[in-house]
Amino acid sequence: MKYIGIFFLFAALFVSAREYRRLLLKRLSELRAFIDFLRHIRLEIGCFLSPPNELCRGFSSPVLEELGFISQIESGEPLLSSYKRVSKRLSLGDTEKSVLLRLFSELGDGYLDESIKLIDFSVEKLSCSLSELEEDVPKRIKLASVLFATGGVGAVLLLI
Repeated sequence: MKYIGIFFLFAALFVSAREYRRLLLKRLSELRAFIDFLRHIRLEIGCFLSPPNELCRGFSSPVLEELGFISQIESGEPLLSSYKRVSKRLSLGDTEKSVLLRLFSELGDGYLDESIKLIDFSVEKLSCSLSELEEDVPKRIKLASVLFATGGVGAVLLLI
């Protein structure tokens, strides 16, 4: 019976470590997708003066499409309400979410050059977060793996 418990303990720790890795990689992919989307809408607004429901024209992102963000914008829903609908399912950190919320709530309120500056500022902030996260993710994954493995071995020693 003790060995079955040890097996389940290691299985739970393995699954936990794998899910933590998946969450970190999902956060990275979401951040990259939003940066790409912001660069795209900057081009659409700056060069073509596209209306909001045409901002996604020519843009594809499996991550944002899976969330339903792109389809909501294409159906005519405003950027802010589309973002609010998907924000609960995002793996992004609070800083990234606040940058995106500010951008989508203020975009289009002023002149064209103000909107472009706001998009550029948001892309810069998110790019800084991305570079920090790209450095930290491998370290966090290794640390989590070591901690989960050490915790498992410690728990086994306590059980024996």
